[in-house]
Amino acid sequence: MNIHFYKCALRSTLTGIMALALLAMATVPSFAMSAKAKRDYVLNAPQEELQAIGQHFMFGYHAIWQLRPLLERGALGGIFVTDHNAKLFKTPEGLRKEIAELREIAKQNQARPLWIAVDQEGGLVSRLSPPLPKPISLQNLIGSPAVGLSGSRDTTVQSFAIAKAKALADLGVTINFAPVVDLRPYRRLKRDRYTVLRRRAISSSADTIGEVATDYCAALISNGVLCTLKHFPGLAQVPADTHLRGAKLTTKPDALAKADWRPFRQVLSQTDAAIMVGHPVLTAVDPKHPVSTSKAAITDVLRNDWGFEGLVITDDFYMGAIRKRRGGMGKAAIDALNAGADIVLISRDASELYPVIYDVLKAYQSGKIDKEILANSRARLNKATELVIDARTTALIPGIPSPPQPTHGQPSIPSTGATTKIVAPAPREVTRSRRDVNLRQTVE
Repeated sequence: MNIHFYKCALRSTLTGIMALALLAMATVPSFAMSAKAKRDYVLNAPQEELQAIGQHFMFGYHAIWQLRPLLERGALGGIFVTDHNAKLFKTPEGLRKEIAELREIAKQNQARPLWIAVDQEGGLVSRLSPPLPKPISLQNLIGSPAVGLSGSRDTTVQSFAIAKAKALADLGVTINFAPVVDLRPYRRLKRDRYTVLRRRAISSSADTIGEVATDYCAALISNGVLCTLKHFPGLAQVPADTHLRGAKLTTKPDALAKADWRPFRQVLSQTDAAIMVGHPVLTAVDPKHPVSTSKAAITDVLRNDWGFEGLVITDDFYMGAIRKRRGGMGKAAIDALNAGADIVLISRDASELYPVIYDVLKAYQSGKIDKEILANSRARLNKATELVIDARTTALIPGIPSPPQPTHGQPSIPSTGATTKIVAPAPREVTRSRRDVNLRQTVE
């Protein structure tokens, strides 16, 4: 009798649980429905609010239709073009036309010309090759026999950079995520699948890196392509690959200032380069946040201590060090903007576009993003845009973006009077690379 009672009770309970589960499935939106709701919310947001936060994002894409709704609303600051885009075209002309189409879609409602960014370091990381010829890496360039015989490293680097800048500018590119100014490690990082600094870093000498990178950046900028110093705070001593997981940099700032930070500061003293901030946690500065989301690192160190007034761009938020953190890319983007970053980069997955913008838009609307910080960032973006436009005009590069006009109460670009310099080179240091590693399609 008791056994029969318990069987009936159990059967009734299971039936109730199944009914509740079915009801939940019918009433709670699936992930796909939730993503659609976020997309609808973003696209129906007031255009002024959408532009206020959208201009700080740079997204990769696979097809133009993925970005078109935001471009038509002037709600993206830039586009990242990489190998899966470039390989669709046998010649540069096809890629040039696609970039022009992206810029034209955005033109009517954009507060400033759309940033077109690429990752064309040379050598191992040459995301536009093909259709462009694959350039040699700076490491191998300065170690070539021709440089050794002539002793004219500065002229060689400048000529190389000018040729690269003209090829990129001809496509419509306005910013290149190069050069790498991390120190070259003496040994390979364990479990390093994608960073591969021994093949990408210019040298193990901070002086050599600073001199070569200064020549390179000055040549790029003078031909209308902004260069980007990467990866602050320096990855040479980071013990893990941030493409895959989080990592801590425990080196003290005083030690970094004597070595890893010297190339950054040398180039910044001579050019208007941007900085790409990486994802390691710099424990002595901010033990809780990756540098790319840390106000202590971006505002206190770069802005206040260094006096840096140029663009700060995050490394790719699709990397594991950010994507796998609690809150994911949305929370990281909010933190990065509040920290003083100017552009948040997400290179690969367009499916993440609307959920991330939704999170940031909601934070903006609820007062969780500092609007004064965004206003200061907007001024830096305006200044950098004018720098590129002026350089392209001077260099007589075709396809110059039109100067932006005020949109929805946003200020027009102020005059900056920015200039660049080239310093004399020091004797060369020969470095060579041997290992062949394939990298995936993220920003490196």
